[in-house]
Amino acid sequence: MKNKLFIDIKDKKFYKKNADTASSKPRLDAQIIAEKMGFKSIVLYNFFLGIAASSLWIKILYNTKILKFVNNFLFFFQALRLYFIKNSILFLQYPFFNKKIVSILKTLKKNNKIILLVHDLESFRSYEQRSTEIGTFNLADVLIVHSTGMKEILQENGCTSPMVILEFFDFLSDFQACKPIESNYIKVLYAGNLTKSKFISGLNSFPTKDNHVSFYLYGRYDESLKTNDVIEYKGVFNNDHIDHVEGNWGLVWDGESVNTCSGTNGEYLKLNAPFKLSLYLALGIPVIVWSKSAMAEYVNKFKLGICIDKILDIEKNITILNAKEKQEMEEGVCFYSHKVKQGGMLADALNKSLIIIRHE
Repeated sequence: MKNKLFIDIKDKKFYKKNADTASSKPRLDAQIIAEKMGFKSIVLYNFFLGIAASSLWIKILYNTKILKFVNNFLFFFQALRLYFIKNSILFLQYPFFNKKIVSILKTLKKNNKIILLVHDLESFRSYEQRSTEIGTFNLADVLIVHSTGMKEILQENGCTSPMVILEFFDFLSDFQACKPIESNYIKVLYAGNLTKSKFISGLNSFPTKDNHVSFYLYGRYDESLKTNDVIEYKGVFNNDHIDHVEGNWGLVWDGESVNTCSGTNGEYLKLNAPFKLSLYLALGIPVIVWSKSAMAEYVNKFKLGICIDKILDIEKNITILNAKEKQEMEEGVCFYSHKVKQGGMLADALNKSLIIIRHE
C-alpha cells in the first residue's frame, strides 16, 4: 500500500458552528491524529444540509428535495477523484454525513484497504437500520470500535470485519493538570446534554444535610432544571478552553434514573465510550461510571476512578478508598490524562489496524 489517506465528509455550516463542541471535536481530533501519523486528508463537503432549516424558502426547497438533489450532485462531483485512488489505506469515520459514500466505498474496496472508526451505532436506536449498518461495517478491512461489548454485539448481528478496540476517545488539549484524589469534599462534574439526561431530576432527592457531595452541571440550560444546595448549574464551556471547568470527580451516567442507567440511553452505555469520560481524563480528574457500563472494564483495569450501581453510592465508594488505592488512581488518571491529550488512544488503535492490514 503506497498511500495512507484520511477521507472525511463534513457539513460546512455544522463544523463552523460546532467546531468547539462535543458534537464535532472527536471527529476533528481524529483527523489531527491521523495527519500526525502520516495520513493525507481528503475532505468532501455537504453544502446545503446544514442550512436546511435556516430560512423558510430554504426549508421549502429542502423538503421538495431540490436542495438534496443539488447537494448530492455537488458531492458526487467532488467524490469523482476518489475513484482514481488505488493501492492505498483509507481511514474514514462513521456515521457518514452523506450516505452516498457507501456506494463509493464498495468501488474503492476493490483496490484499497479500508479502516473505519465507529463514533456511534445508529442501528442501536433504530432496528430497521441494522442490516444496512452491518453491511457498511463489513466493507471495512478493520473496524475500530469502542469496547468489548460493542465488538460482541456487532459480531452477534453479522459483522465479520476484524475489529480493534479503542477503549475510549482522545481529547486533544494543551491543558496540564494532574490533581490529588479528593475524598472529603466531592465536587462531581457532569457535562452533557442536560435536557436528554433525565436522571438529573432525581439528583434533587440527594440528601443535603451533612452531605459532602455536590454536583456541578455543565451544558445548555434546561428550564426544568432545579438547583439546590448540592446541585449547581455552571453554564457552558468551549472544549478548546477547559481550564475553568470545575469539579474533582467526573460522572458518566445516562438514562432516566439515579438508581441505575435505564432506558435506551442507559443501555447504550453498555456498549459505547462517552466523550465526557475523555474530557474528565483531560482535566486530570478521576471518573465515576456505572458498574454495568462498557467503560467500567477500563476504569477498573487502568485505575481511573470508581464504578457504582447507583448515584447515591458515590460518597460511600469514595470515602472507603485507602491511601494505596488513591495513589494508584492518581497515577492511572495522570498517565491516561497525558495519553488522551496527545492522541495516544487512536494512535494505538490505528497502529494495530495497520498491522492487521499488512498481515492479510
